[in-house]
Amino acid sequence: MNIKNINNILNHITSVKNGTDEKRGICFLIGAGADISSGGILFRELKIRFLKENGCIVPSNVSDKILDEQFEKQIDKMSQNGRCETLDKVMKRYKAPSEGYSLLVMLAELGYIDAVITTNFDYLLEQTQQSLNLSPFTIFTPGSAVPEEYYQRCSKTSPIYLKMHGDLSTRLVTHLTQNEIQNKQYGEKFIKLFKHIIHNDSLIIVGYGGYDSLITTIFKEINDINEVYWCNISEPNDDSDLVKLLEQKDLLYYVNTTFDNLFQELSKTLLKDAKMKNTSPVFLPTVVETKITNQLAAFNEKFEYRDKLTYIIHGTAVKVAENHIVSIF
Repeated sequence: MNIKNINNILNHITSVKNGTDEKRGICFLIGAGADISSGGILFRELKIRFLKENGCIVPSNVSDKILDEQFEKQIDKMSQNGRCETLDKVMKRYKAPSEGYSLLVMLAELGYIDAVITTNFDYLLEQTQQSLNLSPFTIFTPGSAVPEEYYQRCSKTSPIYLKMHGDLSTRLVTHLTQNEIQNKQYGEKFIKLFKHIIHNDSLIIVGYGGYDSLITTIFKEINDINEVYWCNISEPNDDSDLVKLLEQKDLLYYVNTTFDNLFQELSKTLLKDAKMKNTSPVFLPTVVETKITNQLAAFNEKFEYRDKLTYIIHGTAVKVAENHIVSIF
């Protein structure tokens, strides 16, 4: 496994956007770990809270095997709308979009991000777009049609947001249980679009474990993947089939960072001179800090130049005076 840092990612994005890389765009693949700073919970905790919401008694130390069995049984009893209503109750109680989502949307608006693929089915991105008054992404869910131009892309399209496991806002979550995640096939056009994105764009993975066998199968069918940046607070786990696949091809570049920290650090450079005219006024610490840092640098440069100029003028005057005194004597 190759160890890298955020500066490597920044340089890579810059090379892609400058046209010096063979890939045409930048794609982020994000999982549940990306939502932790937004108050999100990991999948195991989601299952426990989902069951408790439906009146089940679940000890906190329940084994994964028993938890999955209970979860599958409960889901089998429920309609699609019923499962979405319970998910809504559990997830709305704890989630609000973090700064990382705002920075992601702004980077997409400015053309630095061409696609996001996610296994998350919440609406943090949609909420963020609304709060910023920006809508760079065209969002595709299992219930929406994918026009052919999006996976043929002869010309540039707007950034794509591909929600592989469903969408709470449309009341359709297709991949929730282990059986669904491992065995329920994605739509044909969804797979075409996924492959097209990975074929054309350079991939950065954030907060994703790589345990979806169907997604790994799609990766196995793509022959021209270049280096993949794997961003997480813990190293990629070898029991993930996707990790194994990428390591076998020596394509895995690990970066120790969180979702928010990654976008904060990228934005300090990429959003440094950004002007977002139609954006709603939202306080983003990273953007404010970057603007202040830039203004301070400009201020210091201005006064450093003034001091140098004063020194040059003053030095010249002293030299002239010295020469005049010498001439007198």
